[in-house]
This record gives sequence, C-alpha cells and structure tokens, in this order.
Amino acid sequence: MKKVKRDRAQEEIASRSRFAFKLAELRQLRDEGVLSEDLIQVAQAMVLCGLPYNPTKETRLIRKARLGDGSTVTVVFSAGLSSAMPYGSDRTLLYWMVDKAIKSQSAFVSWETATEFLRDLGMVNSGKNRADLKNRYRRLSGLTIGVERSKAGSEETLLMPFSIDRHALW
Repeated sequence: MKKVKRDRAQEEIASRSRFAFKLAELRQLRDEGVLSEDLIQVAQAMVLCGLPYNPTKETRLIRKARLGDGSTVTVVFSAGLSSAMPYGSDRTLLYWMVDKAIKSQSAFVSWETATEFLRDLGMVNSGKNRADLKNRYRRLSGLTIGVERSKAGSEETLLMPFSIDRHALW
C-alpha cells in the first residue's frame, strides 16, 4: 500500500475553518438566546483571562467555575506542538484574534502584517513590540481550548484548536 503524503497547508486551512465554524456556532447560539448569559460571560472570562500570568512549564491548565444554576463550566487550555503555554499579555492577542474571527464570521483570521495588530492596539511599531508580538504569536500557535458545561447529567462541549501559520507575518 502506497503511503499518501500529508498536505499540511490543507490541514491547517481545514483546522482554521473548523475553529471559525465553532466560534460562529457559539456566537449564533448566544445571539439566539440558547446559551444563558451567565454561561457566556463566565466562559468568555475564563477563556480570555484563564491563562497564567507568568511563564509555566505546564502544558495543560484547567479552570472551573460553578454557575448560579448549579452547573459547572470547565475550560481546559492545552499547549501542543513545540509551543510553550501562552501567558500574560498573550491573552490580548488571543482576544484580538477571537474578536476578529467573530466579526468576520470566519475561522481564518487574516492579517497582512504585524503592524495591523500593533496599530489596532495603539502600540508603537518598534522592534521590541514586533519581537514581543512574534513570541506571543508562536505561543498561541499550539493552543487548544476546550470548554465544557455540565448540568444535571448532561454535558455540552466545544473544542477550539488554534492553527496558526507561524511564518505568515515574519
């Protein structure tokens, strides 16, 4: 049997599409009122603020919260590939990418240059800021976020892998 060569570029495109679809699906459920507002607020806060403040050797972090209705929301951050766990201000880039994906209703977040992110955040386009951004981008490139809600014997799950072309902007 002949071994088929993997097309990594197509795999990344497919991964980005799945991620965008999941984000759009979550946004649609939220807009339709299917998901409770408290669940959305807790999950968003945990996803955007649940990363560690300082570098860590951990490759898996779990954050849990209990909601007023007795259900629990669990967010699992997993660093894969050769990436370190994102931390600190990496969540700013994460928020920017998620916001851009939701606004464009696409899993593929395109940006022409690093200057776009720096400009959107009112940061100076300096060598230090570009180097910091490149390192944040690399750490986020292997991140997978899983969100699970458990309530009275039922579970809802959402898995969001980030697939980032590390050489796209540099």
